[in-house]
Amino acid sequence: MIVACLALIVAMGGSAYAALSKNSVKSKQIAPKAVGTSELAKSAVKGSKLADGAVTSAKIVDGAVATEDIAARSIKLEKLGISVRTYYADAPLPDDGTRQSAIVQCQAGQVPISGGASYNFGSDPGPTAGDDLTIISSRPAIAPAPGGFPDNGSSFNAWRVSAINTAGGSTGAIQVTSQVICLSDE
Repeated sequence: MIVACLALIVAMGGSAYAALSKNSVKSKQIAPKAVGTSELAKSAVKGSKLADGAVTSAKIVDGAVATEDIAARSIKLEKLGISVRTYYADAPLPDDGTRQSAIVQCQAGQVPISGGASYNFGSDPGPTAGDDLTIISSRPAIAPAPGGFPDNGSSFNAWRVSAINTAGGSTGAIQVTSQVICLSDE
């Protein structure tokens, strides 16, 4: 009796069985939105499988990408729309022992990240050039001139260099140059 009931149930309900071989289900056989994140194996979607521009910042969940997920040197400044610009300013450095400063600032909207100092000795500086030159300071500044120094931990928008060319030295009049290196989104 039990076998007869089972046979009746199977006959009434029908049965279908198909053995699926590897790669037998194609994308046209899958309903739209039928495959979600939970159906994908970890690391199943690779960058090479994504169309250019397919993933935008609006499509990334906050916290989904961690620093350790980003390969070293994989993000380039130009891909972020950022470039590095350097600006220079000169100040005369007469051979009389007076202190002079050169200040240069980033353009509006740019962010300074570093700076430095150098001297211009002219075309024939001679063997003792620089023997009587002293850089007093080379550091961040707040422009416009005179370019006061920012407080520890505060922001800056310029670089200021102060120097002295000792009176009676062998170099004669020269120039001190200040440079500032800025990040720009232009």
